Amino acid sequence: MEAQRPIGCFECRAVMERGVPLHLHGSNLVIEEELENKLGWDIGTLDGQPFIAEDYVFGARAYLQEGPGIFGWHGSVMLEQPPFSLRSAFKQRYRWILGVMQGVAAIQRTAEFQELPSAVSRQLVWGTRYRVATFALGLPAGLLGALYVSGQAEQLAVGSHPNLLPLPVTAWLVFCAVLWLSSLAIGAWYNLTSARQLSPTARLIECLKIIAVAPIAGILESAAGFSAVANWVRGRREVHWEPTPKTRPDQTAHEKILSV
Repeated sequence: MEAQRPIGCFECRAVMERGVPLHLHGSNLVIEEELENKLGWDIGTLDGQPFIAEDYVFGARAYLQEGPGIFGWHGSVMLEQPPFSLRSAFKQRYRWILGVMQGVAAIQRTAEFQELPSAVSRQLVWGTRYRVATFALGLPAGLLGALYVSGQAEQLAVGSHPNLLPLPVTAWLVFCAVLWLSSLAIGAWYNLTSARQLSPTARLIECLKIIAVAPIAGILESAAGFSAVANWVRGRREVHWEPTPKTRPDQTAHEKILSV
């Protein structure tokens, strides 16, 4: 799952340089103290439920109040700590998607959003929803792909001629698969560059292992997004996370900054 993160970070860079926050990673955010103090991180709740994707909500608020010129690329080196278990990774992805859906719903209620040109507001909302949808639809697409490949393998095993899809469809699917596996290979290699105890050969072997389990990992990861979208559509929007408090009365200003 984490092998897909570096490609997402490249996308974050493109988003930040264009200045329209369709997608934000908290891992990629470096924020000037003056802007941080101006906007604040106590961003409230949506229908009584606390926001659980504070990075997206903060970025959307920055865009609505300061405009696209507030964004840029920092060029800093960031240290990312991924989840330690499949359960934690699943919950993390679920939180991402549900939190972004919260943020999209919230910004649509603001006066600043209503003042945006229609083309910009559509891009901000539907561009984000498109990203969420493609992530969530990875589950049915992955399951259908797994069933198709297993069915073809079974036919080959018994000596039958496989029932192939039409050539244009097959070519398109192969093209998409190559792009997807290549992005995973690039991401895995970036993640492994910091493993200095491994030789280049050992890193290559680890990269091949990641690619080998990628179909299963992709289905599991997409299941988290699909579950979050399904619950959102069904109206099950309660959250089970308590965001870190930012403004306890006993905090000093320096402590508030460190808590972020």
